[in-house]
Amino acid sequence: MTTRTTKFDYFEIITLENDCAVNKSLEEGKLWEPHLIKFLKRNNNIQGTFLDIGSNFGWHSLVQCK
Repeated sequence: MTTRTTKFDYFEIITLENDCAVNKSLEEGKLWEPHLIKFLKRNNNIQGTFLDIGSNFGWHSLVQCK
């Protein structure tokens, strides 16, 4: 299993080399699922709790940490 690391301003993420959907977006400097990131940022309560229940790598949690 081969991985790749992509660095952002405040975190880095390691993905599987053969994950062509996510890696393609990240290589192009785009956010993965930008419509969900926009929704989460608009509805984020800084004093609330954000629970990212998924089956991949916690992308939405990482982006919300900024």
